[in-house]
Amino acid sequence: MRLVGELDISTVEDAARALAAAASRTNISLDLSELTFIDSSGVRLLLSLIRDQRSKGGDLVLHAPTQTVRHVFDILGLEANGVAITPPMDPAP
Repeated sequence: MRLVGELDISTVEDAARALAAAASRTNISLDLSELTFIDSSGVRLLLSLIRDQRSKGGDLVLHAPTQTVRHVFDILGLEANGVAITPPMDPAP
Protein backbone atom coordinates (compact mmCIF):
# COMPACT_ATOMS: atom_id res chain seq x y z
CA MET A 1 0.00 0.00 0.00
CA ARG A 2 1.08 3.57 -0.54
CA LEU A 3 0.30 6.67 1.50
CA VAL A 4 0.33 9.89 -0.52
CA GLY A 5 0.17 13.53 0.55
CA GLU A 6 -0.48 14.34 4.19
CA LEU A 7 -1.39 11.98 7.01
CA ASP A 8 -2.91 14.26 9.60
CA ILE A 9 -6.06 14.84 11.62
CA SER A 10 -8.05 15.61 8.46
CA THR A 11 -6.99 12.45 6.56
CA VAL A 12 -6.28 9.86 9.24
CA GLU A 13 -9.79 8.38 9.28
CA ASP A 14 -9.74 7.76 5.52
CA ALA A 15 -6.28 6.20 5.83
CA ALA A 16 -7.45 4.03 8.74
CA ARG A 17 -10.36 2.71 6.65
CA ALA A 18 -8.04 1.91 3.75
CA LEU A 19 -5.49 0.24 6.03
CA ALA A 20 -8.20 -1.80 7.76
CA ALA A 21 -8.67 -3.74 4.53
CA ALA A 22 -5.00 -4.77 4.63
CA ALA A 23 -5.03 -5.57 8.34
CA SER A 24 -6.11 -9.15 7.64
CA ARG A 25 -2.65 -9.82 6.20
CA THR A 26 0.07 -10.99 8.55
CA ASN A 27 2.68 -8.59 7.16
CA ILE A 28 1.98 -5.17 5.69
CA SER A 29 4.34 -2.96 3.70
CA LEU A 30 3.62 0.75 3.41
CA ASP A 31 5.29 2.85 0.74
CA LEU A 32 5.81 6.31 2.25
CA SER A 33 7.84 7.76 -0.63
CA GLU A 34 5.04 10.22 -1.47
CA LEU A 35 3.94 11.03 2.09
CA THR A 36 4.85 14.70 2.52
CA PHE A 37 3.67 15.28 6.10
CA ILE A 38 2.66 13.30 9.18
CA ASP A 39 1.31 14.62 12.47
CA SER A 40 0.69 12.92 15.80
CA SER A 41 -2.61 11.42 14.65
CA GLY A 42 -0.83 9.81 11.69
CA VAL A 43 1.95 8.50 13.91
CA ARG A 44 -0.66 7.13 16.31
CA LEU A 45 -2.37 5.31 13.41
CA LEU A 46 0.91 3.70 12.30
CA LEU A 47 1.84 2.70 15.85
CA SER A 48 -1.60 1.17 16.36
CA LEU A 49 -1.23 -0.79 13.12
CA ILE A 50 2.22 -2.00 14.18
CA ARG A 51 0.86 -3.11 17.56
CA ASP A 52 -2.06 -4.92 15.93
CA GLN A 53 0.17 -6.67 13.39
CA ARG A 54 2.65 -7.78 16.05
CA SER A 55 -0.13 -9.10 18.29
CA LYS A 56 -0.99 -11.61 15.56
CA GLY A 57 2.63 -12.52 14.82
CA GLY A 58 3.07 -10.18 11.88
CA ASP A 59 4.75 -6.87 11.26
CA LEU A 60 4.53 -3.58 9.43
CA VAL A 61 7.41 -2.29 7.31
CA LEU A 62 7.60 1.41 6.44
CA HIS A 63 9.32 1.85 3.07
CA ALA A 64 11.18 4.89 1.79
CA PRO A 65 9.77 7.69 3.96
CA THR A 66 10.39 11.18 2.68
CA GLN A 67 13.02 13.22 4.49
CA THR A 68 10.37 15.18 6.41
CA VAL A 69 8.53 12.05 7.56
CA ARG A 70 11.80 10.25 8.33
CA HIS A 71 12.81 13.18 10.55
CA VAL A 72 9.63 12.72 12.62
CA PHE A 73 10.32 8.97 12.92
CA ASP A 74 13.91 9.69 14.01
CA ILE A 75 12.79 12.18 16.67
CA LEU A 76 10.37 9.58 18.03
CA GLY A 77 13.00 6.83 17.93
CA LEU A 78 10.78 4.43 16.00
CA GLU A 79 13.58 2.50 14.33
CA ALA A 80 15.55 2.33 17.56
CA ASN A 81 12.48 0.70 19.11
CA GLY A 82 12.15 -2.03 16.51
CA VAL A 83 10.02 -0.44 13.80
CA ALA A 84 11.24 -1.60 10.38
CA ILE A 85 11.99 1.40 8.14
CA THR A 86 13.70 0.94 4.80
CA PRO A 87 15.60 3.79 3.15
CA PRO A 88 14.62 5.27 -0.21
CA MET A 89 16.10 3.58 -3.26
CA ASP A 90 19.08 5.34 -4.80
CA PRO A 91 18.23 6.81 -8.20
CA ALA A 92 19.60 4.85 -11.12
CA PRO A 93 22.79 6.34 -12.58
